[in-house]
Amino acid sequence: MRNLILSCVASFCLFSMAQAQAGAEDSYKGIDWQPHFEKALKQAKKENRPIMVAFILRGESANESICGDHFLDKDLIALSRNFVCLLAYAEYVSGDNKGDTKTSEAYVQSISHRLSRKQLKTLEYAARCEYMESGQVSAPQFLFVHPNGETILLRHIWLLSANELKKKMHKALHYFDKSHALPKELATESRSELEEIRALLADADSNNMMKRRASLSKVAVKEHPAVIDFLIKQTGKDVDQSKRLEAIRAMGQEGQVKYLPQLHRLLRKERGFQIRTNLAQAIRDIGLVESVSPILQVLKKEKKKQLRSILIQTVMTCGSGNTEVSKALSKVLRSGGDLDKISILYRIADGTWDDTYSKALLKCLKSTNAQVRAAAYFAIGSHTRSNLVKRVRSRLSSEKNMARNACAWSLKQMGEDIKFKTKNPNNDINMLLPSASY
Repeated sequence: MRNLILSCVASFCLFSMAQAQAGAEDSYKGIDWQPHFEKALKQAKKENRPIMVAFILRGESANESICGDHFLDKDLIALSRNFVCLLAYAEYVSGDNKGDTKTSEAYVQSISHRLSRKQLKTLEYAARCEYMESGQVSAPQFLFVHPNGETILLRHIWLLSANELKKKMHKALHYFDKSHALPKELATESRSELEEIRALLADADSNNMMKRRASLSKVAVKEHPAVIDFLIKQTGKDVDQSKRLEAIRAMGQEGQVKYLPQLHRLLRKERGFQIRTNLAQAIRDIGLVESVSPILQVLKKEKKKQLRSILIQTVMTCGSGNTEVSKALSKVLRSGGDLDKISILYRIADGTWDDTYSKALLKCLKSTNAQVRAAAYFAIGSHTRSNLVKRVRSRLSSEKNMARNACAWSLKQMGEDIKFKTKNPNNDINMLLPSASY
């Protein structure tokens, strides 16, 4: 009898918990975030709804603002019902991302009955691998994808207002389905923009080089899918090389993250030196952390010294302060070629100090190549590493020419009394590096 009573109590508790869970689901009025990536893609195809992926980074002020404002906006929530929604919530905290986390944590807690921490982590990893092919993503970032799970309808990076986000959502829906009614003001704006885009695309396909280049730079910043399609076609192997280069250069404008997947793919596949150097420069000009993993993968296989140098400069620009970059390149600094070392040391001098490079940098002071030593002195002096004064001073008497000047300049930067005249070695070392400029 006692066992029967216990069994009934347990059953009642389980039933109550299920009812409570169901009640929470039924009463939930927020964005309908899906808990499983693959199932969400299948759902989008089945229901013919586009996908909205929100990349949010914990502890960064702009991302916290979106969690505390945008995701609670009633009109935005209503509009989100037209999408299959995925929350890619990243919890890695590095660099400047060490701010208050209360807002995002409160939001994550409010949806915990729908998505567990483990599910959020899995979603972020799956979305990042599928659409970024990167170890890290710039955030906040919103990605709107066709129901086929592949075609990018629209992409936005960095903070925007809730009203601006709603406009982007309307635009993505309209790009997918022209019958989607845009708000009156946005409809007028979109018609005007489309007319401008059509005119620019016509000129961008012209045989007049000056007209073509001017139009390409203007149209490339537009977010309409027709622009992306046009520029991707212009980078195809069947297109004249000069036009391919123009398209690549047009893509390489600051913040144009929408072109990164294509630029990364081309960099992996292309073999021509000029095309690849221009691709690296375009990625460098966009300058986002999404490029770190793809560039490092290409760098591992690359044999050409000049291109390796350009790739190193690119990855250090895109991944300044990134742990993945400093770990990978400190290995190159220890055992890579001389031009590799000079490229890394020059970028260290130009950036913020990272202790990960310290041991490898000290090894460079003993290099048999005077140019490598000069670059090492330049890096040390640029960051006034006073703890290295004795090491640097002990080498001054044995150095000559460029290395002697860089060594003496470094000591002066660290407060040492140097009797002879020195000059900043920046230009001398920069002259050693290949340029990927257009």
